[in-house]
Amino acid sequence: MEAVWTRYFPLSCYVRDTITSGRIGQVHRIHADNSLSLNPEKSFAGEKHRMVNMDLAGGALLDLGIYSLTWVFQCAWTTQEKSKRQKPSVLSATKPYHKTGADEMMTILLTFPRSMEDGGDLHAIASTGMRTASDPTGDQKAGGPSIRIWGDKGEIQVFPPAFRPLYTKLILHDGTVEDKHWSMPGPGKGSGWMNGFGDNLNAEGEGHGMFFEADEAGFALLEGRLEGQYEDLDESIVIMEVMDEARKQGGLKYPDAIESLEYPLKL
Repeated sequence: MEAVWTRYFPLSCYVRDTITSGRIGQVHRIHADNSLSLNPEKSFAGEKHRMVNMDLAGGALLDLGIYSLTWVFQCAWTTQEKSKRQKPSVLSATKPYHKTGADEMMTILLTFPRSMEDGGDLHAIASTGMRTASDPTGDQKAGGPSIRIWGDKGEIQVFPPAFRPLYTKLILHDGTVEDKHWSMPGPGKGSGWMNGFGDNLNAEGEGHGMFFEADEAGFALLEGRLEGQYEDLDESIVIMEVMDEARKQGGLKYPDAIESLEYPLKL
């Protein structure tokens, strides 16, 4: 199990099911962004914070961009039949943080090969950054979608934050528009219970959502499975290869203590 909990949300299951049902037709293009306006000079002054510290594998890609890639892959790869999946080509652009060299912004263009029968090549853009927010308003709906999945019959929009979305919109060429709000279970209002992450708390009594993946891990153990049902080991490897290639193209290399394939490594 990876710690990318978003894949296990009912919202994510709905998006994948909508794609595989053919409701938006053949998917041809995806754009997924997970960016936070963090102002690294102020937020990470001293350059010791994990977000910008190269000794801690700092940078936007590994912390924020993995959610952009998760959305791309669960819509472009997981939804395909295993026998038809082919690794995407990678074209990446990186903006380094001037104080440490960690990536402060990265944009990755992926081309997923497909047969003409399955719609031909699928293009996807995964973007991430520290200076501009996917949602500058703080209001999920007002800022617009941060994930868009375009098919030849319509599109699915997923509103930020990409790691914990609560709102989707389905728009079809026939005029159909379906808005869905996805609540996070919890004890509810009046419970006095507050959950969240870091300094940000959710509404009173609202869960954060990590329990969906915890449930899946529990069922996997009970059923004797070695993989989660929404992502297999092969997909994990392909995503890591994409990140490695994106870093390579941007000249982003961590210290040998992190990059080395030697085990055990003498530090």
